[in-house]
Amino acid sequence: MEEGDIITPLTEQAIGLLGSTAIIPESGKYIQSQDVAKIICKEELLDKDFAFYLISSTLVKQQLSAVAQQTKIRHTSPDKIRDCTVWIPELTEQKRIGKLLRSLDRKIELNRAINQNLPILDRSYNYRS
Repeated sequence: MEEGDIITPLTEQAIGLLGSTAIIPESGKYIQSQDVAKIICKEELLDKDFAFYLISSTLVKQQLSAVAQQTKIRHTSPDKIRDCTVWIPELTEQKRIGKLLRSLDRKIELNRAINQNLPILDRSYNYRS
C-alpha cells in the first residue's frame, strides 16, 4: 500500500465497522488483504478526500449494513460499495468540502495532542514555581 491510499473493510468484525475508512500513513509498510478494499477514485469525477468522508458517512454505512451478508461476521463487497446511492456535488465543491473536513480533522488531532501534553506542561510549570 502507498501513503495516502484510502481503505475500507469488507468484513464487519465489530458492529459498525462496515463503511469505516482509513488512510495509509506511509508507503511500503502495509499490505492489502482480501478483507479490505482500496478505494481508487477517478480524479476527474471524485475527489479523494471527499470520497474518504463520503464512504464513512452515516448514509453509506446504513446502506452497507442493510445489504451485508451473513449474521455473525457480516460481509460486503466493492460492488455493494459502488452501488450505494449518494448525492455527489460538482468536483470543485467536493474538493472544497474534502479540504475543509481534512482541515478540521487535523485541528482535532492537534488539540488532542496538546491536551495529552497539558499534564506534562503543568507539572513542568509547577516544578519551576
